[in-house]
Formats: sequence, C-alpha cells, structure tokens
Amino acid sequence: MARWLRAKKLEIKWKRKQMERIKRRNKLTIGLINCANELVDEFLVAAELENANTRNEEGIQEAIQGVNDLNLHGSNNIRAVDNGSAAVGGNNGYNEDGERGYDGGHGGERHE
Repeated sequence: MARWLRAKKLEIKWKRKQMERIKRRNKLTIGLINCANELVDEFLVAAELENANTRNEEGIQEAIQGVNDLNLHGSNNIRAVDNGSAAVGGNNGYNEDGERGYDGGHGGERHE
C-alpha cells in the first residue's frame, strides 16, 4: 500500500511539472503571437502611410499639370519637385563657400 501511495504521489508530482511546462510554453506562444500581431499592425500602418503619401504626390502632380494647362502664356509653368528642397539651387541656408549665410538685413551677422 505504501509503494502504491508513493507511486501515486510521484505521478501527481510529474503531472504538475508537466502542466507547469505546458503553461509556460503556452505563455511564450501567446507572447510570440502578440509580438507578431504588433509587427503586422506596424507594417500595415507603414504601408497605409506610404500609400497615402503616393496618392498625395500624385494629387500634387495632377494639380501642377492642371495649373500649367491653364497657363495661357506658357512662361510661368510650375515645375514638379521630385525630392529635396523646392527652391531652385537647393536653398538650404548655405552659400557657395559652404558657410552659413545670414543675410536678412543685419549685415550677415547672426542675432543671438
């Protein structure tokens, strides 16, 4: 009888350990699924933003084309800017020497 009771206790102990392993594995699996869902959500948001940006660029191109079509003289056509600064020559605040230009009516000196 004592052997049978000891064997039963060991069997219960093994079953508990097995259940703990299963619970731990399930928690890890649920965590991985949640991480994968977050990655998918981020990808979908990024794709949606890229799509919206593409549609916006297409709309700008169509608007520019429409204004140019309405321009009767043909001398004031608007050029589409692909990337970068919209100003011709790259108006980035630097002069030809690579120095920062501050020519806003104050002698080229920077106001602090």
